[in-house]
Amino acid sequence: PTGYVFSIYDEYTIGYKDRSAIGEQDHGKVLQAMGNALQNVIIVDGRIVGTWRRTIQKTAVHAEFSLLQPLTAPEIEAVNAAVDRYGEFLGLEVDAVYS
Repeated sequence: PTGYVFSIYDEYTIGYKDRSAIGEQDHGKVLQAMGNALQNVIIVDGRIVGTWRRTIQKTAVHAEFSLLQPLTAPEIEAVNAAVDRYGEFLGLEVDAVYS
């Protein structure tokens, strides 16, 4: 699987009024309810699988993931790789927590 962590106002999520094409059908109501607050999303293989928040600290980035569905071990590895790339971009270690 391929994973990405997108930031707020990414065109992938805000460009669509109907977000059913980028999320599982049973998550549609949750995604619609988030409206403009749909931000900082986790993407696996082109589909939204959760949201994330980050707190930048002096020596690390704390990333908290809220999943909309359980992920397989390879999917979690893909998300971890994505947030590690973000940490590398910032020059900081990453502390990731899933809920």
